[in-house]
Amino acid sequence: MNKYLLILFLSFSILGTAQNDTNITPEHKTIDSLKLQLKKIINKINSRDKATPKHFTSIRDGKTAAITYRTNLSNACGLFVNQVIQKHGWLSIPKVGKTANNNFGLIINFAHDSIKTKYKSIIKTSVLKGESNPFNYATLIDGLLVYNGKLQVYGTILGPDPYSDEFKMRVYDISDPEYVNQRRQDINLNPIEDYLEKYDVEWDIPQKKK
Repeated sequence: MNKYLLILFLSFSILGTAQNDTNITPEHKTIDSLKLQLKKIINKINSRDKATPKHFTSIRDGKTAAITYRTNLSNACGLFVNQVIQKHGWLSIPKVGKTANNNFGLIINFAHDSIKTKYKSIIKTSVLKGESNPFNYATLIDGLLVYNGKLQVYGTILGPDPYSDEFKMRVYDISDPEYVNQRRQDINLNPIEDYLEKYDVEWDIPQKKK
């Protein structure tokens, strides 16, 4: 697997775009000001035009500018997440609302693996209570697994299909794929067929339950 291609898909599948300005130093003093800053950060990361072939090639080929941007963004997001959680705890839906919770989940997905690993258990607890976006959690877990050469478990990570003559997507290999919908249901996530339909990806593996 080309790790730069995975970085590209994770980045653009979560937010769609990126930009060079990665200065997202926490400025919050209250929950309301924090919610506003979360929105500003997402807008900042998401403000650039849709990815062009130039962007795609630079990340895929591992060029210096793309790697530097990704590193700076990961550092900034990790610092922000750490400081927010230390001050406010996990930003659950009851605490900040659905939009801010979703934005915070998007931001942590851009942080380094060490940050994701550090907080994945408290995120899962919040998800199981219905207090956090399950897709952000599933993407975090799958990203950790796939990027480290393991099989994903929720089927959220897609990439270009190397066997397609056109630029079509495929889902990266899943551990025990016949149970993927059960795992998704366990965290209140919709069936994989519904998710893949958005990307015109077929799914024909019969599902089972343990």
